[in-house]
Amino acid sequence: MLVGLRWWSKIDESGKETWYFESMGEARSTNRTDSLVFWVACYAVPVMWVLFAITSVISLKFSQLTICMIGCGLAGVNLLGYIRCEKNHKAQVRGWLFS
Repeated sequence: MLVGLRWWSKIDESGKETWYFESMGEARSTNRTDSLVFWVACYAVPVMWVLFAITSVISLKFSQLTICMIGCGLAGVNLLGYIRCEKNHKAQVRGWLFS
């Protein structure tokens, strides 16, 4: 795990979605450069998809707009998952949450 974080979601039989977050806790030792590259990429990918969408609208290629929206949605959910995972990790390290 590049930054010591992992997340996933599960939908139960009743249709309720539950998000799960994991971190390596205090044993997490990440390289500062690797962590910076990871977070910059996580933020840059949704922005890139938005730029592709704007380009599609300007060039009147609306069929590509659907692909851009799907890509932006998937990248956005991934970013949201890692942001929540990092927030959960910081709360556990500070002792706010008990696992």
